[in-house]
Amino acid sequence: MPSFNFPNIKTQVITSGSGTWTWTPGVTEVHVIGWGAGGGAGGGGKNNNADNGSGGGGGGGAPVFQGKIPVSGNLAYSIGTGGTGGAGATSTGAGADGSAGGNTTLGSLVFPGGAGGTGGGASGGTGGANKSGFPAHYGFSGGNGRTAPATAGDLAGTGLSSYYFPGGAAGVAAGAGNTGGPGGGGGSSYGAGGAGANSGDGGLAAGGDGTNGGGGGGGAGSGAGANGSAGGDGGDGGIIISWVEP
Repeated sequence: MPSFNFPNIKTQVITSGSGTWTWTPGVTEVHVIGWGAGGGAGGGGKNNNADNGSGGGGGGGAPVFQGKIPVSGNLAYSIGTGGTGGAGATSTGAGADGSAGGNTTLGSLVFPGGAGGTGGGASGGTGGANKSGFPAHYGFSGGNGRTAPATAGDLAGTGLSSYYFPGGAAGVAAGAGNTGGPGGGGGSSYGAGGAGANSGDGGLAAGGDGTNGGGGGGGAGSGAGANGSAGGDGGDGGIIISWVEP
């Protein structure tokens, strides 16, 4: 077996904070993978008089940029923070919407964050929509929350999978008879989307968070007469920079 040695190839992985990538004189281009943060998912709704509190939509994944860029000096960077999941409703009405994920920047480049999912109310929340970048793979959308009433085994929408990681699993309705709607899964990016929350008769868990690859958080489910649960948070963005030392 032949052996390979590439001592001059350097890689820096950045997944939080802000700072400066330090340029080496003689380096004229770098290869970059960059992505913004994932959107937060919507919270679950509540209705005190009927089983029609619907699940929140999953957060959208951020688009992923891959390509070479010219360099002639240091590059400032800032990593986007994941969107916050919306709170579940505690009185009759819709859950809160999730917030959008923050942008990641490198020099003059901006890698946009994913869209937030909407809260569940009279109908299921809408998953954060696909969002394109330049030249980039799409960030994939979160799944829609299930409209209530739901019966045991009914599913919300699954988060769409990117080229890199899977979307979040759909929440499922649990419990006997009619129940509230479960939450949609988060869309993926350079990380997996969070799982949608199940619905039931109380004591509901929140939607799952996206990973640090920018996947959207899972949507929240809401049980019969119970408070809606919170949506999951989106994952943070990141940058991977590779170059050849002269």
